[in-house]
Amino acid sequence: MNYDSYTVAINTLLDEINVSMGLDLEIDPSWSCPILDAKNANVGYKVHRAKGENRIMSLAVDTLGGFDFLLDGKTPLTANAKGKLVKAIEAFWSAGNSAKHTFIEV
Repeated sequence: MNYDSYTVAINTLLDEINVSMGLDLEIDPSWSCPILDAKNANVGYKVHRAKGENRIMSLAVDTLGGFDFLLDGKTPLTANAKGKLVKAIEAFWSAGNSAKHTFIEV
C-alpha cells in the first residue's frame, strides 16, 4: 500500500494551518511516516513546531473514513476529518495552552 498520498494530505493541511495561524507546524522528522497501528486502519503522525516549542501533537486518521479516494489517485482529507483536525490543532496551539502533548483520532 502506498501511504505517501496520506502524508501529502496531512502536509497540505499543515501548510494551510501554517498560513492561516502563522505557525511553523511540520510532521516530526524523528518519527517514521506514517506511524501504522496493526490493530486498526489508522495512519498516525507526530506534529510539532519546526522551531522553538517542545510540544507534540499525535494525529491518527482512519484511512477508511478520514480520506476521500479520488479517481486521479489523490487522497485528500474528508471535510469532516479536516474540520476536526483543524479545530484540535487550533486549540492545542492556541495562546495560553501549555499542554506538552495531545492525541486526536478522526
